[in-house]
Amino acid sequence: MEEDEAKKLVRRIAKSGWLRTTEHCRRRMAERNVTMEDMLQVLLWGDVHELKANPDRQNWEGLVRGFDLEKEPLAVKVAVLENDFALLCITVHG
Repeated sequence: MEEDEAKKLVRRIAKSGWLRTTEHCRRRMAERNVTMEDMLQVLLWGDVHELKANPDRQNWEGLVRGFDLEKEPLAVKVAVLENDFALLCITVHG
C-alpha cells in the first residue's frame, strides 16, 4: 500500500467507527480528559503525519494531528490494521 492510500484508509476506517484502543491509550485518555468523541474528531478531520510501514507488525503507523471538540490541539498515534479494517489507537497527546 502506498502512503496516500494509507492516509485515505485512515479516514475511511474512522468514518466506519472501527476503532480499538490500547490499555496505554485508555490511560492517557483518562489523564488528559480525552473522550472517544474527541479522538474521532481528530481522526476524521486531522492531518495524517509520519505515516510509515511497519513490516514487523505488517501494518502502517502514523500520527494524526488536529483539534478535539473543544478546539484544543490533540494528536493520536494510530496503527492501521488493514486486514481487520480497523484503527488501533496507541496513544494521545496534546
